[in-house]
This record gives sequence, structure tokens and C-alpha cells, in this order.
Amino acid sequence: YKMKDASLHIGGAVSYRTPKVTDDSYGAYRASARNSTSINRKKYIDTDNLPGFNHNILSTAELAGHWKGLRYEGAYMRSDVFFNADAADPSPKHFDGWYAQAGYLLFGGTQRYDANGGKYTKVNRGRSWGDIELCGRYEYCNLNCGDVFGGSAEAYTVGLNFWMTDNVKMQINYQYNNNDRFANGKGKLFIGTDANGAPVKDYTKAVEAPGKGGVDYHMIACRFEVDF
Repeated sequence: YKMKDASLHIGGAVSYRTPKVTDDSYGAYRASARNSTSINRKKYIDTDNLPGFNHNILSTAELAGHWKGLRYEGAYMRSDVFFNADAADPSPKHFDGWYAQAGYLLFGGTQRYDANGGKYTKVNRGRSWGDIELCGRYEYCNLNCGDVFGGSAEAYTVGLNFWMTDNVKMQINYQYNNNDRFANGKGKLFIGTDANGAPVKDYTKAVEAPGKGGVDYHMIACRFEVDF
């Protein structure tokens, strides 16, 4: 739904997926992800291969909108995973994640919505030299369910977008990433210390209090974008 100074976007999708049959994870399900950017190549959250996979149902719902210089959006995604009756653990598993973010143009600009493409696009700048957009975002992903400990992660982000022209944009973001103690990259990454103070990859040996284990870090990301 689109008006001159406002819009509302509502979306959703459901897909049905069956096992891969052409690689080394034949008949298995695996979910994994990096923290927001591929600059850090480590996949902290990872279920590893779960054998006996039958099918999964992936569903998502999204909401977005804008009013003048304000834009907001959020989405929720869930994967319901089902296994064969003869699998080592046939109980269904449920993994999910969501995010919410908003941005506001500080110098009188307005947001633009492309109704044909169903997406937000280049802004109308409020000044001859451009406009600056202040943004914030929270995101969360959980790959823990039952006896599967793939880890969970959350990230907090604040950023500035400098819209210089219709074709040039500069961005800078600060982000804090918080991974739980189960987010050990299939047992390859250190997530805490044991009783002797030595680093450990096994979450069962970590002595940190609940909510304190796992790899947490800060980062700053910059981007210069030219749209031809």
C-alpha cells in the first residue's frame, strides 16, 4: 500500500524442501550462518549434519513501512525440520530468527518505496548536498533445539548513511555481536575457559556463568557504493 508520504508493506512465504542428493551431506539437514558480514569468515552457529532428514518447512513473515523520512522493517523466519522414523533422533526440530530495523533522514528527506519491486529504494534527499540517515538494527538467530546445540547469536547495530547523490552513497556501521556458548563452529572455536583457566571449545567444560560464555566482539564496517 503506497501513498505520497507513506507506505505499508506486508509479506510472507512458505516453502517445502527435501534432502540434497548430490553432495556429501546426502540425506542430512544442516543450518549455519556467519555474523552479519562475511569479512569474519567463521560460522559460529552451525548445527552440523543432522542425519535422517525427511523434509523441512521454511516460513517467513515480514512487515515494513515508511512515513516521510522514517522507514522501518522487520521479519521473522522459522524452519521446521522433520526426520525419518528410523533416524537416530526422529523428533522434529525448530530453528528461527528475526530482525527489526529503522532509519530516519535527518535533513528533511523522504523515503521511497518501489511498489512494483516490493522494496525500498533510493531516498529523496532533503538538501542540495544530500542527506544523512541515522539507522538502528537488532537481529537474532537460534539454532538450538532439543539435543541439537548449533548455537544462537544476536547483534546490535547503529549506523549512518550519507546519501550524496542518486547514484552515490557512503555508509558506516558499528556493531556488537554476542554469540552464546553453544556457538562453537561445530566444536572448532573457543567459547570459554575450564576450571583451570584454559581456553575450551567444549561448552560442557566452560565454567562461565549462563549468558557469559561464547565469542563476543565489536566491529566497524564502512562502505562506499556507486550505482551505475
